[in-house]
Amino acid sequence: MASGRCVNAPLPQRPRHATEAQDTVQDASQGVGQSAAGQLASRGSLRAQGLALLLCIAAGAVCAWLRTPIPWMLGPLFVMAIARWRGLNVDAPRGFRNCGQLLIGTALGLYFTPEMLRLVAKF
Repeated sequence: MASGRCVNAPLPQRPRHATEAQDTVQDASQGVGQSAAGQLASRGSLRAQGLALLLCIAAGAVCAWLRTPIPWMLGPLFVMAIARWRGLNVDAPRGFRNCGQLLIGTALGLYFTPEMLRLVAKF
């Protein structure tokens, strides 16, 4: 799970008072101006993405073993929230959040059948 900000929200502008060299270092560390390939090749970024992937797979597997509802969504959701709250450096490659939202929306949308809508209309 990514940074927690809305995908369509504009990025905040930071003041341009630092030297150009400092800006370049800060921008590179934040992924600004880098291509997706360049971001994936970053060693720190790969470590953060790998840790996130391992934590999410483990959490999904544990929740599936415990037979919780929607284990592969709730397990990673909770483990990433806890990891971020604890200050762990976890991250996801660009685009994964959008792909995840697409998959969740598709899976949930499949349950909206005409029969289900008739049942909801009765309430």
